[in-house]
Amino acid sequence: MMELNHRENGDKLYQEGKFQEAYEEYRKMLQEGVKLTPHFNNRLLACARKSKKLDDLSHAFDLMTNISDEHFDLESNSVADFKANNASTYLWLLYDLIKADDFNVNLYLHEVLDYLDYCDDKNYRYLLAKILFKNPNLNKKLFGEFLDRLDFKDYSKELKSQDGNTIASEYEQLGYGMAKYYAEVGEYSKAEEICADLLALKEAKYKPFVINLQSEIALFQKDYTRAIEKKKQALEAKEDWFLYHQLGLIYREMGEEAKAGKYFTFALLKNRQNLGYLNKLLVDLRTLYAGLGEGEAVKLLDSLLYYERKKNNWSVSEELENAEKIEITEENFRKQYRTFRNLCKKILKEKLLAERKEGIVKSINPERRFGFLEERGGKSHHFSTNSLLDDIRDIALNDRVYFELTERFNPKKNIREQTCEYVIKI
Repeated sequence: MMELNHRENGDKLYQEGKFQEAYEEYRKMLQEGVKLTPHFNNRLLACARKSKKLDDLSHAFDLMTNISDEHFDLESNSVADFKANNASTYLWLLYDLIKADDFNVNLYLHEVLDYLDYCDDKNYRYLLAKILFKNPNLNKKLFGEFLDRLDFKDYSKELKSQDGNTIASEYEQLGYGMAKYYAEVGEYSKAEEICADLLALKEAKYKPFVINLQSEIALFQKDYTRAIEKKKQALEAKEDWFLYHQLGLIYREMGEEAKAGKYFTFALLKNRQNLGYLNKLLVDLRTLYAGLGEGEAVKLLDSLLYYERKKNNWSVSEELENAEKIEITEENFRKQYRTFRNLCKKILKEKLLAERKEGIVKSINPERRFGFLEERGGKSHHFSTNSLLDDIRDIALNDRVYFELTERFNPKKNIREQTCEYVIKI
């Protein structure tokens, strides 16, 4: 009767919510040679999940990867019976394992693929995809097989932020992740097809990210013209400093150093974060300034980078350690950083604005965030205060400025119109 006692004890503990103790009893039951039925195996898997103990999850996993007559009643039931009846609970157990043990993710994902056809739980597939997208250890081929069994169009639930605002839909989130994966593995047509579907949505919350992904796909294929066009469209949809940086990287890959430097500088001037977020951008600016012979800028930049890395206990390269520097302290950091930004503006105006025009500020309305410039010759141009590379408080009527003209989409008028960009005081 030992076997029955272990099972009865396990069932009693399970009902009391003592899942780890219950699973120990079930283990002892199996050691005594009791065979699992599909129904009871489901209880065993559920108990392992509820115990939240990695050792119990792993034990249940080991059992399921070898459904044999050692532990399973295969006289009255087939292997297919166990798979069909236990698929849902087992898949969620595999989900728990992937979250708890991401190093062995490919082992678990292989099992997921083996059971997925037995369970049509769309919520499971969506939630599993979300955590798999973040896993760096994934086998791309296995993940591709999983994604091929998903249809992002099946999902419509809105995803909201803590304040209740809609940030996207499951459709967009999953579709964007899938498109990004297909782009990374070189399946560009699949990626582009998903991007087109996402951009066709009436209110596409992921629009800037999707357009930027189209730019990256074009860059993978060395289509620089389309890559630049899409990057600028992404900037229209959502201005962000890192997009300026990426645009600069495209121009640098094309060998156009002046344009690269222009967009690197825009990225710096548009940024409102601390230097720790800008390390790659600052390294790219340093390379640019060294090539331009701007020794003062290189020296000041090396000093700022050295201070920031030491302050945060980050590693310092031998080159940076030995570089000529000035002393940066907590007291003078802000002043020196402002000096560096002003120096960047000076270099921008003198060496990097090949397409610049010159004008005079004729009006500016800070509350409504726009103004007008008058170009030489008397032609008037609209500008948004977002286009200013200086603080709006430093701009006054009749100030001379440099600017570039570009076309942007005006959603209020539903047309593209000419406007000023990158307005900087002379």
